Amino acid sequence: MSYGERKKTYIAFHIACQNTYLFLDEPTNGMDLSSKALFRKALAAHSKEDSTILIATHQLADIEDIIDSVILLDRKGEVLCLPIDEIGRRLRFEYDTVTRQDAVWTEHLPSGCVQICPNPERAETRCHIGALYNAFYGRKEQLLQAMSKSDQLSDK
Repeated sequence: MSYGERKKTYIAFHIACQNTYLFLDEPTNGMDLSSKALFRKALAAHSKEDSTILIATHQLADIEDIIDSVILLDRKGEVLCLPIDEIGRRLRFEYDTVTRQDAVWTEHLPSGCVQICPNPERAETRCHIGALYNAFYGRKEQLLQAMSKSDQLSDK
């Protein structure tokens, strides 16, 4: 079997066994696009409600739509562990062609840019995992400070 076929077999085994915990390291490496879509669909549809699936990956776009929480670590240990919707309330993810002055992080894309800004209104925004990851490792202190400010303002 190919590398991708072996990974699909392991995931099918997990689904069949209905395990409570599943640890995956780069689960979509070696899979073609249709297999990645099938992976997401199968994992979301057939995992038990009380199961915990821990995915370590750099292929963030492959899992972005199926995750509930994000854990980002630095060399000292856990630094950020929050539900994805809470991150989208603490930070505002903007998609635009113009760079914002209040942006903590700006990442240029072919169609414009994604920016991470403080979110004092705590308006719900869709978290861009790739930008969050890059901001965490590129400007961690500023990112965490923006999250903290948004959290403090909402408590008042």
